[in-house]
Amino acid sequence: MAEIQQLVDAAAEHLRPIIWCALYTGLRRGRILGLRWDQIDWDNRQIVYMGKDGAPNSVPLVEPLADILRELPRTCEFVFTRRGKPVRDIKSAWAAAFARAGIPYRNFHALRHTTATWLLRQSGNLKVVQSVLGHRTLSVTTKYAHLVNDDSARAMNNLFCTKSAQTADTKS
Repeated sequence: MAEIQQLVDAAAEHLRPIIWCALYTGLRRGRILGLRWDQIDWDNRQIVYMGKDGAPNSVPLVEPLADILRELPRTCEFVFTRRGKPVRDIKSAWAAAFARAGIPYRNFHALRHTTATWLLRQSGNLKVVQSVLGHRTLSVTTKYAHLVNDDSARAMNNLFCTKSAQTADTKS
């Protein structure tokens, strides 16, 4: 999380809420840049959009993102604007943020992978990650939800160390 905060701090002002939106929703760059105010369902706490297949889809609108969005000016139908116009391209601002932050460059899509990984670690449920990311199949979701060796080792230790302790307790 420290690296994310470092990136946000180094980012241009108009890029910061876009980064947070990507992390808090797992949405793709194009979907975020095309986000309109009428797609934000404040009452039901969700962002509603049309999926790739044309079917309606949604992601939860978490409170930290809702707070960020409430602070944005409503200068047009699009949520993310700069100088009153929709933000259409962030490539140069994105690269500049990494350069200023002094951290290795990653593409914007890495934020979607980050969200998937965090969500899987928190929930332990690939189906939840699949739903949030809007994937049709779990095989696609598994490409996004990166588990590192430490996660596997921690899970195995929790399983067997806890069981060993319980077994020893029951034999005493």
